[in-house]
Amino acid sequence: MKIPVQKTYINSIFFLSLCICMLNNLVAQTPNLDYYLPKENYDQDFPKPMDILGFQVGEWHVSHDKLDEYMRIMDKLSTKAKYVEYARSHEQRPLSYLIITSEANHARLDDIKAQHEKLRTHKADEVDLDNLPAILYQGYGVHGNESSGTNAALLVAYYLLAGQSDYVNKLLDEVVILLDPCFNPDGFNRFAGWVNANRHMHLNPDENSREFSETWPGGRTNHYWFDLNRDWLFVVHPSSKGRIKNFHEWHPNVLTDHHEMGKNSTFFFQPGVPSRTNPMTPKLNQQITEEIGTYHAKALDSIGSKYFTKERFDDYYYGKGSTYPDINGCIGILFEQASSRGHLQETKNGLLSYPFTIRNQVVTSFSTHKATLDKRKELLTYMRDFYKNSREMANNDPIKAYQFSHSDQYVSRYFAEVLKTHSIKVDEMRSINGSRPSFIVSTNQDQYRLIKTMFDTVDSFPDSIFYDVSTWSFPLSLNLEVRALQSPESMEMMRTIPQPSKASSEINTWLVPNDIYHMPRVVHSLQAKDLTVRVLEEDFTKKEIKLKKGSLFFSNQDPHWEKLQVTLDSLSQVFGFTIAKHALNKRVIKKMNTGKLSKVGKTALLVGRGFGSYDAGYLWHQFDVHWNVPISHLDIDRLAFIDLVKYKTLIIPNVNESVSTEHFERLKEWVKEGGHLIVVKSNLDVLVDHGFIKAKRVENKVLKALKDDKDAGQAKAAQVIGGAILQTEMDLDHPFCYGYNDTNLPVFHQGNIFYQSLELKAISRYAPPVALSGYISKENMRIAEGKSMLSTKAFNEGRITHFSVNPSFRGYFMATHRLLSNAVFFESLIED
Repeated sequence: MKIPVQKTYINSIFFLSLCICMLNNLVAQTPNLDYYLPKENYDQDFPKPMDILGFQVGEWHVSHDKLDEYMRIMDKLSTKAKYVEYARSHEQRPLSYLIITSEANHARLDDIKAQHEKLRTHKADEVDLDNLPAILYQGYGVHGNESSGTNAALLVAYYLLAGQSDYVNKLLDEVVILLDPCFNPDGFNRFAGWVNANRHMHLNPDENSREFSETWPGGRTNHYWFDLNRDWLFVVHPSSKGRIKNFHEWHPNVLTDHHEMGKNSTFFFQPGVPSRTNPMTPKLNQQITEEIGTYHAKALDSIGSKYFTKERFDDYYYGKGSTYPDINGCIGILFEQASSRGHLQETKNGLLSYPFTIRNQVVTSFSTHKATLDKRKELLTYMRDFYKNSREMANNDPIKAYQFSHSDQYVSRYFAEVLKTHSIKVDEMRSINGSRPSFIVSTNQDQYRLIKTMFDTVDSFPDSIFYDVSTWSFPLSLNLEVRALQSPESMEMMRTIPQPSKASSEINTWLVPNDIYHMPRVVHSLQAKDLTVRVLEEDFTKKEIKLKKGSLFFSNQDPHWEKLQVTLDSLSQVFGFTIAKHALNKRVIKKMNTGKLSKVGKTALLVGRGFGSYDAGYLWHQFDVHWNVPISHLDIDRLAFIDLVKYKTLIIPNVNESVSTEHFERLKEWVKEGGHLIVVKSNLDVLVDHGFIKAKRVENKVLKALKDDKDAGQAKAAQVIGGAILQTEMDLDHPFCYGYNDTNLPVFHQGNIFYQSLELKAISRYAPPVALSGYISKENMRIAEGKSMLSTKAFNEGRITHFSVNPSFRGYFMATHRLLSNAVFFESLIED
């Protein structure tokens, strides 16, 4: 069956259409199991969802605690289900899945896992495919306010465990189903609380009703306001780490990812736009995905639901739930259901009820069961051949390994752990005389394709439009030193051997290296104990001693020398850096150019209505998790009542909507009196509009020419920077750039945000070749070159600093983290 790009299944008889609309409205008020589930034999003694929840699925939005309780009860009541908790969210909610399969399969789960693991190896031909169950991972609710999928999971569990038909028994004999009901417990619970609190007893579908307008930041994101469906590769969050561990423990053949989209749409299932599939994904993957799509089409046809496929969404970025499986020998499938965002809402297609959205998710969950069952052996064969072909690709690749290191071993070890999470083998090179360790990743591994996409940069693309970012190079993201090796066999690989520091009674000077990642944590810890921190402001060389500017400098002339030594020793143990210890003449010490850091005052982040929650979340996470440094959230709606004098630094995330002029007048006075205002991305526009500074945003001439062309949608989209890594050139003598020892630095750039600054001093500019990895049009490359990425200016007694990017992008782009910490912690060293 060939699936059309767009197909509508509505009976031409108006009366029947009217009846369906009336039925949807009725179901919105009083849903029942018959509406959702097929008519077949069910165990009458097995409790229905309503018996446990106290209401019918779809009548209210289930809270996460009730959802988890339900899944735990399924484990207790059925021998076909096993509850597994695999992680805890930031708010300490359990993430779990149910293993649902036959009793016979439960008795041999370890063997099933082992056989699936074997399919990835050179021993795959030894696996008996005729008797090996397929593994289906069904995931729901990675976006908390796209809740129809998670509520559907309740019904899917009931159907599989209470169902007594021959079909269900055969399904559970031949398929192991991992039912993961909620990828994002924190956002899901936040959203459920909102819509339930604003639900009318007699449902009100008015789109302007408060029920459909979540308070900032909304329920889509996790605790730190991150989109968890972009975290499958970088595994920044505990839920992602646990989920990827599950994936590589089970090696599923199919993984589904249930979402919602705008209320005026219908239902989408993959494949996505064919031209926007990542070239590393085999064509057979998309063929099988399309064949599975015929099952979804048939299921949706049976209930009269509209749908579309091969439009809008794509399979390019491997950091999403429906695409990560594609680079791991699995079939990833995205489902998108038009969202009611509450219980019943007006749309262009008529009234959209919450039960209706749940039913579509249930039906496509069932169609996935049927497709996995029917294609069981084909899916197992596909996985076996995927890895066999990957090994052949590795053999033909002249690059046999990648060697990477970083000036701070914390960063390189961080990357090594990420690689291991993705089932990639990493070897550590021997450290000689205490030098930094390096790591080797052989390409001769089952995960060859994933290794290539994580290490390599990209400069050619099958399309110029992307649903998300166009690059995710780990070496650039972490600013690693990487070498591609063609003959790694001769290199000796051993565990790092730490070198003991030499004790000397003459040592009177300690230096913390300028390039350690945890510099802000070290400074914060020292200042919290009222210890003086000095920074070397010029490179110092004397014979064999070479000291870099930006290093923290301490000597025995400090009255708290003993306390400093104890504290620094402790910090070096915790953060894994080596303290440089020297015996220097007192006269030499006096001549060294050092600056005393002012104690960093309180830092705050402006949040709330009008600000981008993603950008705010990245910054909050940076301070709270990476640095363990307090940062206060100041809600914009309360700004008039807050005494800003108590804050030294205020960071403004990207503004999405207009913010009151009165607020910015207050901020202007605060800066004049000594505050440091840091703004990111397009916020410079806001400062210009409110008279802080003069700057000009550079316009894309191609977009300007196409502005009024209604048929130029594709051409316009090709001029948008969805996410690329660009090169910048820094002024290494400026305190904001301390800790970097190379003038060139990769940054992650999203959006067409380039400024010609008329007053701010540019500390970092976009520099040739501009594009390091990812798609950027020639016009945008022309615009970018020479424009400011990081700039600053004294403003009376205070300071204004602007980043054209978010330096904390998605929590993983560590290359620019230090720029932000320097702006906060080293600001007092600037001499304008």
